[in-house]
Amino acid sequence: MTSAVTVSLGAAATARRLFEPIYRLYYETFSKPPYQWPEGEEEQYRRRFERLMGDPTFGIAVAQCGDELAGFAYGYTLRPDTKWWEGFVTPVPPEVTTEWEGRTFALIDFAVDESVRGKGVGRRLHDTLLGSRHEERATLAVEPQAHEARGIYEHWGWQVVGRLRGPATDFAPEFDIMVLPLSLKAQAVSLGGRCGAVHAVAAPLLSAARVTTAQLPTGAVHAIGLSDSGLREPPPHQ
Repeated sequence: MTSAVTVSLGAAATARRLFEPIYRLYYETFSKPPYQWPEGEEEQYRRRFERLMGDPTFGIAVAQCGDELAGFAYGYTLRPDTKWWEGFVTPVPPEVTTEWEGRTFALIDFAVDESVRGKGVGRRLHDTLLGSRHEERATLAVEPQAHEARGIYEHWGWQVVGRLRGPATDFAPEFDIMVLPLSLKAQAVSLGGRCGAVHAVAAPLLSAARVTTAQLPTGAVHAIGLSDSGLREPPPHQ
């Protein structure tokens, strides 16, 4: 990819139009170490993505070099009855796990093509998508062995709130759950006032903006000046 990379917001129609390129990039990211590619993952991914696109709160940002897909980031709003916060290995305060209408955006899949990594595309996708949201906070889940991915998210201001043990899968039995405030109100209440570095990132996200159905598996991100890495979300909780 040699053209300038453009990043833009889209909707379900965008995701449907770019479905095959999105899947190919997802596969290229997660079919190699340190990740496992379970048997039947392609079929499961396609079903999950189809359900997600049907959610009215679905949001997506895409990066393109001309007509080629260079990256994507998408997710949806958690419902009040979500099971996202169930299964923590150690207790997590109720002010973190209590959900209400419009409180939390779940960042589900996030990937950048290898040819444009290290050029800030991942950060642009991240800020474009999250900057467009009206929820108070965002959440994601990262596999414990994805050390580089976790480092990138912490660099961007995300904070781990606990480790979740979900249904056993072929790619990860546990996930670290991370949270990032997206509003001034969330900064005051999220994590019970223990946000630390998260607060410093929330305001830039807000200014940049003015410039999850079943749980689904996640993608990868590449940050400015940081190493290649990836993350993947927990499997569905039924």
